[in-house]
Amino acid sequence: MNAWSFISYILNFTKLRFIDWAAILIYGYPPAGLAQDLFALFLHLVWASFLGIGFAILLPQINSRGYVLKGIGYSWITGFMMYATTTMLRVPYLDEIPFSNVITNFIGATIWGLVTAIILKRLEKTNIQ
Repeated sequence: MNAWSFISYILNFTKLRFIDWAAILIYGYPPAGLAQDLFALFLHLVWASFLGIGFAILLPQINSRGYVLKGIGYSWITGFMMYATTTMLRVPYLDEIPFSNVITNFIGATIWGLVTAIILKRLEKTNIQ
């Protein structure tokens, strides 16, 4: 997810990386230097882990059949909620996002949902054996 974000930023597909979102929510402005980049990256990884834990708790409740599609759906729903929240609260730098950014971020969310679902399924198989 973050790798995709960095690649799409380098290729000028997007203006805001996932760590920029984290930095803006933490500092109130985009990161200004390596230390702020690294701290925002750390907190973004913590947030993504928190969302993964939520998915791990939710998945057995909704049946693990079709887990890949459910992982992608979960990532889209949480992504939509984050976009809606920052828009409704008019968070500076995040209240008006270019369309290319939205598409790039939802591709990143799809990657995250896919990887999270596959990892959880593999962990489930190792626990059964």
